[in-house]
Amino acid sequence: RFLEPEAVQLLSFWCCTPQQMRRFIGIILNAKYRVEKDHQDIGVLIPLDDEELKSLMTKALRRYFNALRSNEKHIKNVENYLYGTMQNLFGVCGTNKRLENTRPNTPKKKSRPTTPTVGCTTSPKRLQNPF
Repeated sequence: RFLEPEAVQLLSFWCCTPQQMRRFIGIILNAKYRVEKDHQDIGVLIPLDDEELKSLMTKALRRYFNALRSNEKHIKNVENYLYGTMQNLFGVCGTNKRLENTRPNTPKKKSRPTTPTVGCTTSPKRLQNPF
């Protein structure tokens, strides 16, 4: 499964038949394949089993259905809008994953050691109104 149960439930609210569900899932997969094809020169591969991506897909679907319900954007073709939504999501996720994999292994900056504090950590002078 590449969709979280919540994402499947969101789709089931909109899709009345298994054929419609299959169509919507096909649109999501087509958007993924298109992004991979468009960015094959930089080697973008989008793993559908990535837990972070699953969560982002659920959020994107929630936003998509909220946009359909609110009708503020005057969406004329719901399938095209779903395709665009998913293509944008996969485009961002795919290029981010690729960037993570191509960054040189540089040591992370050392953080300053923290000392445990009790009570307020902000000095009273910072809280005073300057006017």
